[in-house]
Amino acid sequence: MAIIPQKILFGWSDIEELGDLERLVSVLESMPHEKLVSALEKIVLETEMIILFVQCYLSN
Repeated sequence: MAIIPQKILFGWSDIEELGDLERLVSVLESMPHEKLVSALEKIVLETEMIILFVQCYLSN
């Protein structure tokens, strides 16, 4: 039986050599952008509502 050499598709050594920022960029590039953007928009809207509520409360 012959042994057929194969290229390595993925190796952890490629990831381990990266710094934290490069790992984060790699993860963000592989994520679907629509879900990420909608989640961030939701967080921003909730934060803005809390800020407005606090400002109104403090102004009284």
